[in-house]
Amino acid sequence: MEKEDEYSEWCGKFNRSSQSLKMMYQLKKMRENNEMCDFIIKSSDGREFHVHKLVVHASIPYFNSFNTFYSHDENHKDIVTLDMLSPKATELIIDYIYDGKIQYNKDIVLDIVYASDYLQMESLKNEAIKELFNYEDKDMLFNEKVMAVIEASILTNDKAMKFYAINFCEFSEKESFCILSLNSLIGILEKDYLDVPSEEFVFDSAMKWMYFDYENRKQFVLNIFSILRIAFLDYSIIFDKLLTEPIIIHNEETRKKIYHYLRVCLEGSPKFEYIQNYSPERNNYQLTCLSIDSSYRQNVACVNMKKFVLKSKMWHSHFYELFHKTDHITGIKYNNKIYFLQYEENEDYGSGVILDIDQQTTKRKTFSSGPRSGRCMAQFEDKIFTIGGLDMQGRNNLVECYSFRDNKITSLAPIPSGVINATSVVHGNHIYVIGGQLAQPLRIARRYFILTNSWEDINQMYYPRYKASAIAHRKQIFVIGGRNYNGVLNNCEVYDVESDNWTIIPNMPYKRAAASLSIRQNFLHVVGGYGESSEQIMQYDLLQCRWYEGPILEDLNLLHIAV
Repeated sequence: MEKEDEYSEWCGKFNRSSQSLKMMYQLKKMRENNEMCDFIIKSSDGREFHVHKLVVHASIPYFNSFNTFYSHDENHKDIVTLDMLSPKATELIIDYIYDGKIQYNKDIVLDIVYASDYLQMESLKNEAIKELFNYEDKDMLFNEKVMAVIEASILTNDKAMKFYAINFCEFSEKESFCILSLNSLIGILEKDYLDVPSEEFVFDSAMKWMYFDYENRKQFVLNIFSILRIAFLDYSIIFDKLLTEPIIIHNEETRKKIYHYLRVCLEGSPKFEYIQNYSPERNNYQLTCLSIDSSYRQNVACVNMKKFVLKSKMWHSHFYELFHKTDHITGIKYNNKIYFLQYEENEDYGSGVILDIDQQTTKRKTFSSGPRSGRCMAQFEDKIFTIGGLDMQGRNNLVECYSFRDNKITSLAPIPSGVINATSVVHGNHIYVIGGQLAQPLRIARRYFILTNSWEDINQMYYPRYKASAIAHRKQIFVIGGRNYNGVLNNCEVYDVESDNWTIIPNMPYKRAAASLSIRQNFLHVVGGYGESSEQIMQYDLLQCRWYEGPILEDLNLLHIAV
């Protein structure tokens, strides 16, 4: 009766109840009591484990091909030493063949992977590899020796695929990346959640993998090229890299794919249609917005991140954070960047609140020595610069810097001639202050040298404007919309940092001021603001130099920020 109770307890613990398992339970008890054990397995530290030869032979395939399993010399015919395995792994695997279960931890899981691979126990090996990825230890999972053992399991392991895709930038620099099989490589690269800065990075990584073993891998060029999202490559990359790469240009099928895409572009077809049909977005290429809902709940404000998925033409919530409701919200901090809000009422205060998504906290800070109506703000590293704006004494040339590290405000060199309602953007070690107004809207633009605390004039814009939007991209600064004498604008221009020249680009479909801007994969997104059809997002294709109507904002009562 006592044995039956123990068996029931064992079944409940391990969820086993079949007759065959009852027999295994009996064998387990016999082993514990050293009954009829006819074989000894020794670990590398000399410990002896008394087992049943038939159980070991049936459970560990390694012994099926071990020719001397039954033919040792008379003195040692019933003993084998597993000196290739760690002592703990040997013990756990012997327990496993009787219990069917291993209690994993970070210190032992890799030893189990190696041991099960050595002993050809595929089921246990796959189980241990799944456990290995639960710890997400990069030192282990980027290791070349580990990769050689686990590589064959990557394609069928969702956790493995996601781990290498999310950490792809770092992984692609490791030697272990180059020993991936073709199927594993494609399985990772084709994922929408592959986290890469650009499609050029994907192309470069694929070429690195191919040239690691060129003679044996050059035959796979079409397989690899087929998963490249070509619509997200600059034309310069297509002409300077793809069409100069011998292995690509000498392959008829890859040439056809490139020429088909270029033909679509030359015919003027909307690029988003090509993307939707042939070259879907990766997740981090998608238009992303933060929205602030102050009416979410009493005393609670909600910041929601949404992504627009082109394939479904729908907004999908990515995450949300709840904060205590507060007034004078100056910006939202996400990924160490502060996205400033263009609330007009915020300009009348010297302090404001930062909703810190990174730390899930609300921080009230005093950014300037006093309120300044029409100031502009810019972040550089851990500092916030407030520039211009009209203070209580009628001054409009003040420049101050708030340091998060020191929690101090420092006065800086004033901006020449002063300015109100200008637009500011950081590029390199400079802050560009563009347009604004005094008695009239201004065309002027100035550059502030952060390291030397000095100002210089740069060439003027074509159009006077204030309350415009600006964003830096590579060596250019895009200035979008704003206001002038006649109201809200739809004209736009681009400043080249190296040549000090302005270029006019096509007008937006709708007039817009104080909008939020972002650039993702060669598309400039204009989100929110005020003017015509402010619910309509506009998208500028940086490669085709043309505007498209993007998605519609779902709720204009919320403030939206493009990130």
